[in-house]
Amino acid sequence: MTHLLGYICSNSSLTPYAIETVRQEAWPHRATPWAASGFGWLQESRTLLQKHPHHGAPVDMLGLMADISARALVGHMSQDTNGGVDSLDLQPFRFRKWVYAQSGQIPQFETYRSEMLAETPDYLRRGIHGSTAAELLFLRFYHHMCENGSLAQNGVRGEAVARALAETLREAQRHQAPGDSGELGLNIIAVTERFMVVARTGPPMHLRRFEGMKHPAEEPLFAGHRPKTISHPQFRAAFVASGLQPAQGDWQELEKNAITWVDPDWRTQTMAL
Repeated sequence: MTHLLGYICSNSSLTPYAIETVRQEAWPHRATPWAASGFGWLQESRTLLQKHPHHGAPVDMLGLMADISARALVGHMSQDTNGGVDSLDLQPFRFRKWVYAQSGQIPQFETYRSEMLAETPDYLRRGIHGSTAAELLFLRFYHHMCENGSLAQNGVRGEAVARALAETLREAQRHQAPGDSGELGLNIIAVTERFMVVARTGPPMHLRRFEGMKHPAEEPLFAGHRPKTISHPQFRAAFVASGLQPAQGDWQELEKNAITWVDPDWRTQTMAL
């Protein structure tokens, strides 16, 4: 089983408080023995990766995430890697100012991998280092963004990005082997600076938006001590993940067979596939 998470925020110094809210409201209490995990994030216009191909014990993924100072981040967690995974194949993947991860398998992908590679521009093919379907779909997605003008000089165009991701999913569907007409069952998260897009065609994913943040000015000094509260009314963030168990808080289950994005103005929009 594989889970994804994505996060964007306006102030990374407040991320630990947002993550603690996620932990209390929706994160599963039972520790999951992830076999491998990875994070990709943007920091000062650079894309960075941190990958853990082999975990020997349960890992606090939210704790790892809270230690990363980033305004846009994607996480990928694999519970079963069938004995191991090469670090080149471990997600997330990055290209220029984008980070991408997906969950789910594409049936018989090897039968049409070469065809999809042939349709991919050479400058993108040179960016492929592993052998996974996810890496190739990421670069097909980037290609479609370039083709439809998503990456405008004055900023990302949200609806165009969604259309590019929809075309990527339709392309994968078209390439499926004859007789295999089932749903892809993929979930995808991609981020760039101040923008996150999510596609859900598989298991449930939940989104929480943050508008403002309050936290104590210090740790309680003694029983009954109530520290002063600090408010950050301008803080904005959005957290999305699969495998959550929301018990409280303002969580939204994303529509299936749809693409949802959070734009630089912190508006959430959805487009059906």
